Amino acid sequence: MERRGSVTSFELSLGIAQRTDRLNRQGVPVFMGAQPLQTMADLEGADVAVVGIPFVSPLLGYENDIAPRKVRIAGLTYWSTYVPELDIDPAESLAIVDYGDVDFPFGDTAAAMAAVEQTIGGVVDRGAMPVTIGGNAPASSYAVLKAITERAQGTIGMISFDGHTDTMADYGDEPNSSNWVRASYLKLDRILPTSHAQIGMRGMLNRRADMAFFRERNMRLIMSRDVREMTPRQLAQEAVSTATAGTDHIWLAVDLDVLDFCHLPEWDWPDPYGVDPAHVLETAYAAGKTGKLCGVSLMMIGGVIPSALRIATWIVLYALAGHAEAKRDR
Repeated sequence: MERRGSVTSFELSLGIAQRTDRLNRQGVPVFMGAQPLQTMADLEGADVAVVGIPFVSPLLGYENDIAPRKVRIAGLTYWSTYVPELDIDPAESLAIVDYGDVDFPFGDTAAAMAAVEQTIGGVVDRGAMPVTIGGNAPASSYAVLKAITERAQGTIGMISFDGHTDTMADYGDEPNSSNWVRASYLKLDRILPTSHAQIGMRGMLNRRADMAFFRERNMRLIMSRDVREMTPRQLAQEAVSTATAGTDHIWLAVDLDVLDFCHLPEWDWPDPYGVDPAHVLETAYAAGKTGKLCGVSLMMIGGVIPSALRIATWIVLYALAGHAEAKRDR
C-alpha cells in the first residue's frame, strides 16, 4: 500500500537537482542559495561572502582540496536557510554571496597564503564579512586572520574550537607552518591573547610544552573534559564573554577535529572524548548575536566525510543566524 505524504528518493533527488541552477564561478552549486559572484566588484552591497579555501597541508590531506565544494553540495540537502528552532532565516536580512574558491596552485603553500590574503582582504575592504570553508591551516586560518587584522578598526578576540594546540615550537614560527595559533600571536597585532577562548582540546597529541603557550599568555582554556560538564548554552556564554572582553570584534575558528569521533563515524582522525556539535552550534549563534563577529572560518573538513560536511553547513547557518539577529536588532 502506498503511504500518503511520503517522499520517494526520486522526489528528493529531483528537489535537489532543481536547486542546482545557481552555480558559482567554478561551476559548483552556491552555498545554500547564495548569490554567485564572478568578480570582486560584484561584492557591492554584500553583507557576507562565502569563500572556499581548497588547501591541502603537506602534513595532512583528508581531501581538503574538495571540501569547500562538497560542503556546498551537502547544503543542497536542505530546502532553505530558515532555521526553525531559532525562527530566523539569515538570508532575509543578510545579503549573502558566494565568491567560489580561492584560486592557487596545488601544493604551493606560499602561493596559497598570498592568494587567500588577497581575496579575504578584498572581501573585508568591500564591507562584507568573510565566511571561509577550508581546507587545512595555515591557508584557512593564519592567512584569513592576517587579512582581517590588517583592516580591523580596534582589537579582536578569538573563539577557537580545535582538538589540538597548533603551537608546537619545534614545527617553527613561520606563518607558512601549521602552527597558526603560535604564528598569529607572535606576528599579528590587534588580537588579544587574554580574549582568546580555546575550546575542545584533549588527548595525547597535545604536549605539555605546547599547552604552556596558552597558559603563559593567560588564554582561556576550556578543555573537552570541561565542555562535557557544561550545557551548550553555558559554553556559549563562557566563550563569548571571554572573546568580547575588551575587544571590538571577535573571530570564530572551528577545526572539525574538535568533535568527538562518535559524531564523525566515517573519519579516523578525530579522537574520543571530543565536543558535541550542539556546543559548537550554540557558540556560533551566540558569537553572531554579539554584533562583533568579523569572520567565521571552518577548517580541517574531511572532503569525503558526509557527517563533517553536514555539520559544517549547520555551523555556518547558526553563526549567520546570530549575525542576522544582531543586524536586525541594531
